[in-house]
Amino acid sequence: MATRATVDQVAKKVGVPFDPGGPLDNRVSLEHIVDVSGFMTKWETVASHLGVDDATVESIDHKYRDLPKKREEMLKAWRNKDWSNATYRRLGEVFYKMSRTDLTERVFKLAGGNSLEFNQPQEVVTAAIVKDLVEEVRKVKEEVMKGQEEVIKVQDEIKQEVRKGQQEIKEDVRKGKYATQKDMRAIQKGLTHSVARLQEDLQKTAET
Repeated sequence: MATRATVDQVAKKVGVPFDPGGPLDNRVSLEHIVDVSGFMTKWETVASHLGVDDATVESIDHKYRDLPKKREEMLKAWRNKDWSNATYRRLGEVFYKMSRTDLTERVFKLAGGNSLEFNQPQEVVTAAIVKDLVEEVRKVKEEVMKGQEEVIKVQDEIKQEVRKGQQEIKEDVRKGKYATQKDMRAIQKGLTHSVARLQEDLQKTAET
């Protein structure tokens, strides 16, 4: 079985000096952030290795539905947070750690100014990317199920409110509390208002 090249060997392969102070220690450009994000998988794991905090990851995950956009925005957040430490070397080493030597090589080539297509690439259909997409679909399904559970919860609250109101009316009537039709209409109106309020909550839940 062939031994995987070390990080410095990857740099040597693409003709980029690995010694400190070279192009690998330059800050990653925004142009190259966009380029790399198009090939990246497991963006949340990459974020963890880069030191992007959980709150930022969660915010990006909720703000953007498009997976490539999540990857890009996470890398931009890392670049803004670490500033001068957001280097090609750091990014390439993270990809190497995740066994994405192909991306380490790409990052190092970009650092060295090698001729590459810098526009956002088409998705490369690999097993890793497919797995990443499947995981994203699973998360979306979980969110949908959670929303359905909230709808059912509100529906149950409506039913309980109706039953409770009906029982209160029956009990008050039995005790002779309401002597007139006017009093009965007042309590019915209050019950109707409560039900309407719960239905509004149900509608809001369904829309979210």
